[in-house]
Amino acid sequence: MHSLALVAVIGLVATAAHGQGLDKDVIPTSAGELSVTFVGHGSLVFGHGGKTIHVDPFGKLADYATLPKADLVLITHAHGDHLDPAALAAIRRPDTQVVIAPDCDGKVKGSRMPLVRSVPASSTPTTSGRRTRHACSP
Repeated sequence: MHSLALVAVIGLVATAAHGQGLDKDVIPTSAGELSVTFVGHGSLVFGHGGKTIHVDPFGKLADYATLPKADLVLITHAHGDHLDPAALAAIRRPDTQVVIAPDCDGKVKGSRMPLVRSVPASSTPTTSGRRTRHACSP
C-alpha cells in the first residue's frame, strides 16, 4: 500500500510538472523513487515517500495552483524570487511546515527557522578541505 501511495504522488508531481514543461528527474533509491522537478532559478519540487517538498516557490516560473500541495516548504532567503507569498499560498495546506532563513523572520506566518548556524555561501569548505568561492561572491 505504501508503494502504491508513493507511485501516486510521484505520478501527480510528474503530471503537473509535465503539463507546464518543467524538467524532472526520477532517481531510484533504496527507499523508493525520488522525483526532482526543476521549476526554474532556485525553485525545485521534490517528491518521495508520499511527501512533497517545495524549495523557493516563485509564481512567475510556474502555475503553483496546479502543482502538488506541499508537506514542507523551504525558503532560502527573502528576495521576491525566493519568497513569493502568492506561490506559497497556492501550495500551502493548514498542516504544511514552512522553514525559513533568518532574513525571512516575521515575513511568513506560522513558519519557523531551523536551529542550525548557517555557513556563508561566499566561502564553503569542500570534502577535500579546500574552500570554494560562490559564483556571486566578490
